[in-house]
Order: sequence, then C-alpha cells, then structure tokens
Amino acid sequence: MSERWSPYGLDITVWSTDPFPKTYEFTSKHKPRPGSYGWRQETFISSCTHHFLDKEAEEWLLLTDTDEFLAYNFIQRGENISYFDKDSIDKDSIFQGQQSGRWGAPSVEKRAADRVKAVPIRHQALAFSEQGQGSASSTNYTILSFMKEQRAIGASSHEYFPSQSGCTRIVGLMYGTKENSTASAGDSDSDVEKVENILMTKRYQQHSMNLRDGFSKVLIELPKLKEDRNELGYIETIHNPFPKLCGRNGKHSSGQDFMGSVLKVAHYVGSVESFLERGYGKGSNINKHDITEWEKRDRR
Repeated sequence: MSERWSPYGLDITVWSTDPFPKTYEFTSKHKPRPGSYGWRQETFISSCTHHFLDKEAEEWLLLTDTDEFLAYNFIQRGENISYFDKDSIDKDSIFQGQQSGRWGAPSVEKRAADRVKAVPIRHQALAFSEQGQGSASSTNYTILSFMKEQRAIGASSHEYFPSQSGCTRIVGLMYGTKENSTASAGDSDSDVEKVENILMTKRYQQHSMNLRDGFSKVLIELPKLKEDRNELGYIETIHNPFPKLCGRNGKHSSGQDFMGSVLKVAHYVGSVESFLERGYGKGSNINKHDITEWEKRDRR
C-alpha cells in the first residue's frame, strides 16, 4: 500500500512492534500490560510525537487511526447553535459538569461560547475550499493552508482555531448505514454498477443520524511543546494523549462539541460485509453481528 501511494506524494512509514521503533519514558493513566494493544498504542503515540519533534520538519501532528481521515466540518443544514441535545447533557455524558469539575468536562456555557466562535470560521472554511475547486492556480487550498491562514488572522482577531494551547480538539464522526448508489434513471441492468463494487468511500458518505460528540481526536502544534518535552511524560488516551498540553476532557478523556469543531475526523469502519464478518469482542469471545445490529448502530 505504501508503494502504491508513494508516487502521489504520500509518505507512509510502517512501524513494527518487533523490534519497536525508538521508545521514550512516560507514565500512563491505564498502565496497560507490556505487549498488549493498549501498550502498543500508547508507545506509538509517544514515539511518533518524539519522532516528528526530532525531525524538526513539521509543524502539525494529527494523532489518529489508519481508518480515519481529516476533513472540514462544514455547516450542516438546520444547525442551531443555541440547541443542546438533552440526551448528551442529562445522561452520563463526557460533557457533564463544570469546566473546573472533577473530570474537567466543558460546561454548557463553555460549549455555547465555543459554538459562537466556531460557526463563522466554519463558514469561512467552505468559502476557502470552494476557491480551490477546479482552480488552475498554484495557490494551496488544503486544510493545512486554511489553518495557517486562520492563525495569521487570529493574531489580530481571534484565537479559537487553531487553539493557542497547541492542542486543537476535533470531533469524530461515524458513518451511517444509508448507502449511496451510482445508478441513475434510465440505466439498464447491464449499465448499473452494483453497490458491492463501488468504492467504500463512495458507498458510505453519509454520517450517522445521531451526531454524538463523545468521540474526538487531537491535532498537536509541535512548536508549542516545551524544549524539555515535559508534556509528553504522561499519556492518557489516544483521544486525549497529553493532558499536560491538552487539559482534561471529561470522565472518558474524549469528546468535542460538534458545532464547536471547525474540523472533523471521519471514522470509516468499512463495508457492511466486513462488519458482519468480523463481529466484535476480544479473544475467543467474538459476537457475530447480523444486519439488524448494523442498522441499530446508526440509531445509538
């Protein structure tokens, strides 16, 4: 896979756990068993961040999974920044409680203030991206160039995005169960491409109906880290890897208000067929799904 994408400028480096790349000392919230999945993930977070700091060639580092990708979080039809989902506020939500509370979860007031700051920037993101559609100019219209533009604007007007802390939280979304089809009116059976043969990124372009805000990742601004890299000495989770830099983020150390997020991480879980085949669980305790479970997933 890495060789296939290399001609397009995508540099993929594959790390093996045997031997593992250079490691660094850190303490962990969950203290996973050496060699376990959790241990590998935390060690990778640490080594990856140190690796790019050592290279001194990159400014931004997105810590995410290989089945996720970064995108703009454009304004959705019908969004109401003054509305808060009752379920996400009243139940055991990661956003429950005051910012200064035990878990450091943002209060409703904090989330409301963030939405007011984020919505104008999300509007600007759409206009910015549309400039690059079909453009033959050499101007760069990537997410990175938008962030740099916002940082330049922020020096005089706002400091919301990218976060001045050096840790920008990004809402994560799951794809829904409604599939797209390439068939159009008048197509004959022989001309219609079966849905099983469509690229998966074409099949599942619509997000889950229930836009939860409990799943998030972070974008690290590497130059913001101190010279001694003290912030990297304690790791919490992949969703909130360095609390000394990013701060606390609720009981489960994960989450970002949807409307308050300028960017989004799209979590692509694969096809229905793959989902049903692999099931869920650990070790020998694997529970197989049926199509009903798959459809329920979109309503949770």
